[in-house]
Amino acid sequence: MDGRTLGVSVVIPTHRGVSRIASMLDALAKQSLDPASYEVIVVENGSDDGTRWIVESMARTHPERVFRYVHLPDADKASASNHGIAEAAYSHLTFVDDDDTVPPRYLEALWEQRQEGAIVVGYVADLQGADAVPSFDTYVVRALLPWAGRRVSVDDATTAVAFNVAKLVPTEVACRHRFDEGLLSGDDVVFWAGLTIAEGLEVVVAPPDTGAIYYRTLRPGSHSRPRERDFRWGIEAKLAVIARLAVWARLKGDSPGSRAAKRLVTAQTEHMNHFLKARPRYQDEAVAAIEAAGLEDVIHWSFFTRGRARRLVVSYCFPPTADSSAIVAARRVVAHGECVDVVSHAMGRLRGKDSSVRRLTRPYVARQWVLSGPTATLSWSGGVRDFVEKGWARVEAENKDDWPYESIYSRAMWPASHLLAAHVALQRPGTRWTAEMSDPLSINTEGGEKEGDWDPDDTLPLAFRKAVADRGFEGPEGPRLAPWIEAVTYALADEIIFTNRIQRDLMLDRIADPRLRERARSVAVVSAHPTPPERLFHAEAPIPLPQDVVNIGYFGNFYANRGIADLLTALQQHERRDEVRLHVFTDRPGPLMDQVDALGLEGHVEVHQQLPYLDYLAQTRRFDVLLVNDTAATAHFGVNPYLPSKLSDYLGSGTDIWAMVEPQSPLSEVEVAFVSAVGDVAEAGAVLDEIVDIHG
Repeated sequence: MDGRTLGVSVVIPTHRGVSRIASMLDALAKQSLDPASYEVIVVENGSDDGTRWIVESMARTHPERVFRYVHLPDADKASASNHGIAEAAYSHLTFVDDDDTVPPRYLEALWEQRQEGAIVVGYVADLQGADAVPSFDTYVVRALLPWAGRRVSVDDATTAVAFNVAKLVPTEVACRHRFDEGLLSGDDVVFWAGLTIAEGLEVVVAPPDTGAIYYRTLRPGSHSRPRERDFRWGIEAKLAVIARLAVWARLKGDSPGSRAAKRLVTAQTEHMNHFLKARPRYQDEAVAAIEAAGLEDVIHWSFFTRGRARRLVVSYCFPPTADSSAIVAARRVVAHGECVDVVSHAMGRLRGKDSSVRRLTRPYVARQWVLSGPTATLSWSGGVRDFVEKGWARVEAENKDDWPYESIYSRAMWPASHLLAAHVALQRPGTRWTAEMSDPLSINTEGGEKEGDWDPDDTLPLAFRKAVADRGFEGPEGPRLAPWIEAVTYALADEIIFTNRIQRDLMLDRIADPRLRERARSVAVVSAHPTPPERLFHAEAPIPLPQDVVNIGYFGNFYANRGIADLLTALQQHERRDEVRLHVFTDRPGPLMDQVDALGLEGHVEVHQQLPYLDYLAQTRRFDVLLVNDTAATAHFGVNPYLPSKLSDYLGSGTDIWAMVEPQSPLSEVEVAFVSAVGDVAEAGAVLDEIVDIHG
């Protein structure tokens, strides 16, 4: 005991409360607790609006009870609360709001339940209107009733510290803590969480029949029930609270108070969710604020995104699958700047997983449904039908009560994405569909027709054929799947994205029906692969680079029509090769290492295993130059239609880029630091000279 008188100090912070405080003061004057065992301290922040007169009148009317008035003209509610604690003359303390009320046994009930090393908590019922019947259907009652009459940890009864009233705490303990005067809201949550966790206090939940019931008046605009406000209140204020809670939320799961802090973080995250649900335009700004505050590891992302998806993404291949198409789809989601639900497919042994990409997607993906089944690129019977049927069944089941989507986005590669998206669009007319074509679907990189079975008389194909015909278009002839996927997309999609002009023209010029060709061209949009957000490049680069040479980086896999033989030959022949180090990151290092050894380039070329996506982005910033090259396709198409997706990553890094290009290719039209022609060893050697002169 610290010398204070046994009893209760009741603190009432108030601001312009003259029209409402009398009811609470009257209720406190009627308490059954011995008048000598409690006091009422009214702390008014701001100008005196007549509240002093009401408090002093109450003191004159009830001389046997102590009513005190303190005026802080330039303070806020947190300051008023802190001043009230400092003024408290009794051993225990409780807070009440100026617009609420309590029953006659309220203080006595709290006082009777006090125990050493614990706070006491009662129940909160809601009142709405002058003659309202109290509603006990409140989150406080629901959360605390299971613990009624028990002493439990704050990890169990976390709700007890999520509000400011209906509690009794030793004044000596309260004096060791302060309401944070720098917070716009949530100062009570931080105060009570910090007090209970730091002091190791438990929670005594009063039995419901004792009278420890606090009646909260639902009044628009009160501090505890604020109106919807702007970004500062809806996001920044909540992040400030989370930042204060983070010290406990980051504790190990079995540490006392850790679970409570995590739940309180969840509650603040849900407040942000509600704000963004009404104002989705602030999504990107909110994500940036979270990252700027360094709270990515504390935020409960599922609560941040829950229930906010208004766009359905159909991407057969999507993170955490480690695949360039999956990552481009994820970047499209981020670039669009709103929460989405995703339908994807398990890739099994065909692709690995890269969990690092979740940092890119987690602020934007509310729900992801990963379908199982045979993995197929262009086989209706071998997996595409399974994906369409299962995908629609899952989407319909998950949204049976309410269709939340205003739009659909799908991306090929892999092509099955477009058929599921088309089926969804047909089932839900009015849902806008955007389809992205990553590469020509019907032809391979050598200009040949892609094979793939299609059963035109199956139930779903019949529906697709009818939908195309109903719109006045002719579908392709023959049983190949890819041309039908293209035709369905051209006929039904509201917007079709192509990554470059040449790809668009190549694909649309192949459409046999001139009306369908014109329709597809009218909704076509050219949009290069989106650049990753700058914040994703800041991880620690995993591979240290030598400081005494010029470091050139190449990231990618090798195919018959795409490699770096030109560069290796140029490097082998170059007189200044000792001043250059080429670093290659690929999924199959072995064959390239053999090639390097055969050319005698040991020490000049370092071959590494392909990196996780975020490590790769971080590594791109460490090089002097990044190399990107065209797929050799001009001989098959006349003009190369392919734009390497890694280019957008390179552009985001800010590092100089060397492009090895085919004439008139999409890559050749991009402004980069260094350019040479694919297959021209002499020109590659000249570029090496230029690079060494600039970066050496």
